[in-house]
Amino acid sequence: MSVGKHPAIIHHMRAIFNVRTPLPRYQSSWDVDKVLSCITGWGDNSSLSMKILVQKLTMLLALTSAGRVSEIHKLNLDFMCDKGDHIIFQIPSLTKTCRPGKTKPELKFYKFEDNNLCVVECLRKYLELTEKIRDTNDRLNRNWLLLSFVKPHHPVTTSTLARWLKSVISSAGIDTANYKAHSTRSACTSKAFRAGVSSSEIMKQARWSNLTTFSRFYYKPLAGSDFQKAVLIR
Repeated sequence: MSVGKHPAIIHHMRAIFNVRTPLPRYQSSWDVDKVLSCITGWGDNSSLSMKILVQKLTMLLALTSAGRVSEIHKLNLDFMCDKGDHIIFQIPSLTKTCRPGKTKPELKFYKFEDNNLCVVECLRKYLELTEKIRDTNDRLNRNWLLLSFVKPHHPVTTSTLARWLKSVISSAGIDTANYKAHSTRSACTSKAFRAGVSSSEIMKQARWSNLTTFSRFYYKPLAGSDFQKAVLIR
């Protein structure tokens, strides 16, 4: 009998599991509408500074893609295709959810009727604002989508993106002591589900392989494409 199949070992491991049962980080979700109202209150994209515009864009990218910070971080202009009514990014390198035999993920962002909440319009304005910065003749690779708003405007890290997301969440009056940057994933998928988006559409958008992941770790009640419309409509 192998050690792993010994009754005493099995009993001991079950006891450890019962004591330390895996639990989701969040028991509730923040209200996406509060963040959308905050963003709308900032005004038109053309009136925003680079600092505010890039933070707004980061939040809209996170909410409409249901993406991880690590996925947003990998968005690169060399792998972007503007289709007019939507923009596609191929993810150029492996992500946490990549598996052998599966194609690399792509993120699609669709136009929305409210320009202040349209991720496509915000992205295009950001590219317009950073065009001269990207053409700077130095050794920095500025083909990555999201750049620092501080000179010399280098590509940002995942920790910077997480800090920007928390800043926007905080600006909306949500306690960031309880919610980290990754909570955007739970917040947007929960809102989409409550708005009637099918489980299969949510799984496809968030790149989950089974419904258990969503129902156990991401779908939360409020604290106190069809998917993207459901997230942005208030």
